[in-house]
Amino acid sequence: MSYTEFVRDVIARSKQPLPDNATYEFEARFLNFDRKSFEDLKTKLKSISNNPAKKEWKPFVETETHDFIISGRRYTTVSGTDNLKVMDKIGILFRKDKNVKFALSQERDAGISEDVIFVDDEIKFLSDARQIELRRKKTRTTFEIQKIKIDMTEVVQNGIVKYEVEIEIEPKYLKKREDLFNQLASIVEKNMPSYDDIIQFFNSSMTSGKKSNTDTLIYGVVSRARDLKLQDITSGGITKNYNVSVKADGEQRFLVTHKTGIWLLYPKNIIMRLGDLPDDIQEDSIIAGELVTKDKIKDKSIFIDSEYIFIPFDSTMIRGENIMRNNYEDRRKKMDSVLKESMYIKVDGKNKLYIMQKKYFKIT
Repeated sequence: MSYTEFVRDVIARSKQPLPDNATYEFEARFLNFDRKSFEDLKTKLKSISNNPAKKEWKPFVETETHDFIISGRRYTTVSGTDNLKVMDKIGILFRKDKNVKFALSQERDAGISEDVIFVDDEIKFLSDARQIELRRKKTRTTFEIQKIKIDMTEVVQNGIVKYEVEIEIEPKYLKKREDLFNQLASIVEKNMPSYDDIIQFFNSSMTSGKKSNTDTLIYGVVSRARDLKLQDITSGGITKNYNVSVKADGEQRFLVTHKTGIWLLYPKNIIMRLGDLPDDIQEDSIIAGELVTKDKIKDKSIFIDSEYIFIPFDSTMIRGENIMRNNYEDRRKKMDSVLKESMYIKVDGKNKLYIMQKKYFKIT
């Protein structure tokens, strides 16, 4: 099915008129870019855009905005003002092809918020305070040619940097420009890093060799932490073979050591290569933990000289040995032999990760 057919089919199946102040947007979102491939692609597109012979290209535009989800609604900053614009995503349908997600969505500009402003890098409520569910800082470079936009965005969320590349067009222009859309998609795809080896290793290891696909990461089998509830410590609750620890305010990741480097992964499509495997760390280990930023550490007396903090809590493979069926104490002991308390993981002479161990209390 062509992009045009996909868009036409989705719009026909929606059977709903386009609401006032709303627009359709068709996009191809390219997954799994890392910092190097992202910067390489940006350099290439800037070279094309700045070429005097490429007159159909508009000058690229660089912007910085902040996005918030407040009580389920999306707010975005308006450049040069304290105002926040309210954006409603009315609906979204998509299909996925390898590492590209194609989506058709309706977005409605609901106007300037009358009860929330953004001052001195902080949200301020003009009436009743509400919960801020998500905050993202977005630094974007936009390239445009013949009504097609390529958005390259560096996103900082919870202190973690992610890289997003999207090609966007209004559906009414797609039929005439589908060939150009395909050409631009090809340029982007050629600059995407290949993750086949690390995805295959992770999936095969997490499923004991049963699956070795290279399209997306599989969650597999790993201990899942959860909050301790009152009924857990009363009659009929948890009575044995559980470990309790203080909850860290981070994002779950798998730290993977592999011949292709050292990685932070999380299914289905979070893939971050930290760099080449350090000489003092052996390959073929998969360790589950939380990725935390320094501002989340409450004990300010601890000096941490690294980009990220990794708090491990479980392991599925250590130095090529599958230990998923071992008891938890043994898995943690083997994990601690790889990641020692207060150690730094250095990549290219730079501290990339600081290892911080938690205390565990066994319920027997």
